[in-house]
Amino acid sequence: MKNQTEVSRLFAALVTRAASLELRFTSKDKVANSLKIYSDFIEGVGKPNSSTPPVSMRLGDVQELRLVEAAANSSCTVIYWAVLDNSDQGIQAACKVLEDNGCKTLEAIHSRPDQPETECCLMQDPSGNLFGLIINPPVPLQ
Repeated sequence: MKNQTEVSRLFAALVTRAASLELRFTSKDKVANSLKIYSDFIEGVGKPNSSTPPVSMRLGDVQELRLVEAAANSSCTVIYWAVLDNSDQGIQAACKVLEDNGCKTLEAIHSRPDQPETECCLMQDPSGNLFGLIINPPVPLQ
């Protein structure tokens, strides 16, 4: 297994940008409370696409802010990084390279129910940090 510094360097060569910041909550009420705060008080957040989870908002010009009710791995923030090779093969290859170097896949590659063109997975690095990989992120491609 690689150490955290080696995994970080490897990771940096596989991704292009932080594309989606996902705030994971344990209930719809907590999503609703946070939606109010983020949409009313934070400058630069676009209009929400919905009022029920999952809720996506544009954050600046190149990122999405996403609020979800998640059964597993809740009460945390996950940054989804756009894979350099924006294809099914690209995300699969990136996952394999990271797994071969000590990362674990916690949520396999899947399409988002509300954004079927967007595929992502949730991983954990050797230090226990959560992160995601994503292809076809909705921002800036909307």
